[in-house]
Amino acid sequence: MSKRIIQIISILFLLTLLTVSCNNKDKIGPTDTNNSDISQYAGNWRLSVINRLLTINNDGTVIFDNIKMSSIKSDSANVYTIEFKNTQSGDIFIKLDFNSKTYELGPIGGEAADKGTITNETTESTDISQYAGNWRLSVIDRLLTINKDGTVIFDNIKMSSIKSDGANVYTLEFKNTQSGDIFIKLDFNSKTYELGPIGGEAADKGTITNETETSLGLKSYAGEWQLISDVDQGAGGKITIKEDGAVEAFGAIFVEIKNNGNEEYIVENKSDGSSITITLKFTDKNNGTYVFNSDAMTDTGKLKI
Repeated sequence: MSKRIIQIISILFLLTLLTVSCNNKDKIGPTDTNNSDISQYAGNWRLSVINRLLTINNDGTVIFDNIKMSSIKSDSANVYTIEFKNTQSGDIFIKLDFNSKTYELGPIGGEAADKGTITNETTESTDISQYAGNWRLSVIDRLLTINKDGTVIFDNIKMSSIKSDGANVYTLEFKNTQSGDIFIKLDFNSKTYELGPIGGEAADKGTITNETETSLGLKSYAGEWQLISDVDQGAGGKITIKEDGAVEAFGAIFVEIKNNGNEEYIVENKSDGSSITITLKFTDKNNGTYVFNSDAMTDTGKLKI
């Protein structure tokens, strides 16, 4: 009898353990193993209707409006719903469908208020690097610099966004330039550009010319040059020509460089509404002359290395 009671108690104990285990499993809920595989879509994705970027990192985290996701779940193969707290639009969800390249966006717990397409701008943005160099916009006569990492500089301002509009055609946006918040559309097929206010029509159209090789001719004169004024021998200052042909003087970088031929170069800096232009004429590797022009003064003199 005693043995029978022990058996019954043992069975009841095992049943209790199984019940607790099942209850805990219900409380935890199923584990979503598909969340992290969104990393296969790592890159910058543009949401079409609201025209804003969403970034998927290699570790599977997602950023929108500089806010890191608060949660993510997989709804089905290649479809994810992501929640964000305290964005510009409040507490929201974004549903990404990589099968149809579409998205839905709305308040958490509510219906989608915005629907559109998603475009991967990661590879499209970086392949502009094949055109790395200095490009002159003809009508406004200013330089735009494309770096080897795919970033683009205009008016000393780094681009805020870039997208591909077709093979070898790119639209870039810049904030707080001399001309305000603008877009520049570059067409390397026709070597043309369009420029206008973001969200508006093109106000300026013209051609683009690659001045990289002529501009970098300055690198053969790399070094620190003294500007010896014709008016005041103690005035003038110095100008530094770097190994890559860039020019620095008076605490500023001169990104506008034009080769006039015959060893004469014009370097220009435009910032804060002011302009400085220096014309450099080299007679040899150690000597030359200069003409300095700014809003405040004009000066001429000799160049000595």
